Amino acid sequence: MRNGLRQRRVGRSVLVAFALVVATVIAGDARAHASTPWRSSAQVYLYADFGNPVNSSFTKNPLVVRPPTLFLTEDGTVAVNKLSWSGWGSSAAHAHGIFSASNCRPNCAQGKRTADPAQVTLSSPGVVFGHTVYRCLHLAVPKLPRPTQMCLGPLPGNGSPYGYVIGATKAVPPKSAGAPTTLEFRTTLPGGVGCEMDARGPTLTQVFCQSVPPTDPTNGHTATLKANGPFTTCGATCVGNAGEGTPTFPVGKTATVGPFTCTVESGGVQCVVTATGKGFLFNQSGATAVP
Repeated sequence: MRNGLRQRRVGRSVLVAFALVVATVIAGDARAHASTPWRSSAQVYLYADFGNPVNSSFTKNPLVVRPPTLFLTEDGTVAVNKLSWSGWGSSAAHAHGIFSASNCRPNCAQGKRTADPAQVTLSSPGVVFGHTVYRCLHLAVPKLPRPTQMCLGPLPGNGSPYGYVIGATKAVPPKSAGAPTTLEFRTTLPGGVGCEMDARGPTLTQVFCQSVPPTDPTNGHTATLKANGPFTTCGATCVGNAGEGTPTFPVGKTATVGPFTCTVESGGVQCVVTATGKGFLFNQSGATAVP
């Protein structure tokens, strides 16, 4: 939605950090994790986009199994392609593939790309956000000075982003795996009504709802509710796009994120500050105050 278009892209810091890594030395070796016994009947997954957080609704990072490609930066300028896996599901999965990176001359999109043999090891399987995933990666490319190591852990930025930290040799669990900090949903209500709820610290704690009539997108409405109760409205100029895979909530569905509670009613989506009950009822005509 609109907030997703203007808010943080914490993966960009990962891109900068990785560019420094491939030119310098990084300590650490994930093969130390490979000796850890692992016994589980659960499927082991991987967040294969190492350049983006794994807990953001704005940058999708789906769970995969034996991916043919690993993206190591947000924009895909550094990747490992044509991966062939062995040992998937054990304490360490191994693969060989082709390391591909742009020299960014004159820019990263037009630069010449490398094609060098690479060895990948995934290790430290553990439960993250309800799924068993490989939490550490070790990348060895003979033409680079030293292997690259990264593990899941907290990333800098608002909203406690969580993703792969370059140089980390041990995975760090999320601060709050079961407590959502953001939720985006569509509804079946007329006018394309949908909302996004955020509790990501002082700079982004709000509910943003919008109406985008499919037959007349220029007749849209938005409303933004802050944690202290007041809300503001805007017209079609403030409308954005819902993210891919956004769930659709039926009438009767209730969700709570941070200080807010939203309920889909037949007459609109009612979103309030839970402690005070103050907020708005939002539908295709706009927002009205509650209570």
